[in-house]
Amino acid sequence: NRWWAVPAAVITLAYFLIPLDGPIDKALHAASFPGDIRRELHALQQYGQGTVSVLLAIAIALLAPGRLRQLWVWGIAAALTGAVTILLQLGLGRPRPRMPEPCAPTLILGPFGQYPHTGKDGVIRLVHSWDLTAGISSDLWSMPSSHTAFAFVASTVLAAMFPRVRWLVFPLAALVGFARLLFDAHYLSDVLVGGAVGYLLTVFTIRTWGARFGFADRPALA
Repeated sequence: NRWWAVPAAVITLAYFLIPLDGPIDKALHAASFPGDIRRELHALQQYGQGTVSVLLAIAIALLAPGRLRQLWVWGIAAALTGAVTILLQLGLGRPRPRMPEPCAPTLILGPFGQYPHTGKDGVIRLVHSWDLTAGISSDLWSMPSSHTAFAFVASTVLAAMFPRVRWLVFPLAALVGFARLLFDAHYLSDVLVGGAVGYLLTVFTIRTWGARFGFADRPALA
């Protein structure tokens, strides 16, 4: 059962899409979205993040107390995803779309590359993506999208717990990725890698430790 094949294919696709990230970003921002849609998408970006996840966990504990143990899998998957995404962001050092020139959509600094940042004092300093003292480190963490990754963690766990909601939660996670594109936080390849990482690590968690917490050894999505 090659459950990892689809996310691996998505990550591979993202690599080949990097040269198209710039044109895709420009085309998206040339489109017009009504204010109500933009506001809704702005709020939906928080699906899978801390507060929303805690509220969902509380709702599950109240409505389905028999599944309380399964929430541990969510915590483990979220911790793994957080560790992997931050390591990738620090190591890849990709500037976000909102960053000014000389930032090109294809620019990936890597762990040793430096970005010329103009401070409030007007002095230009060269900074690494892992230099937390520079004040812009998170602006060099575009790849992968952690919001999208955590959205797919939430959706994958919820789909494993309640299979009937999978047709709701996975499109919701995809909307998070779309919102991150729309609001200049990430490129398309960043979102694809983030979603694939979140899904991959969550299914791995379910297959590895899920049985201890009440999941079937191999749930349908895995």
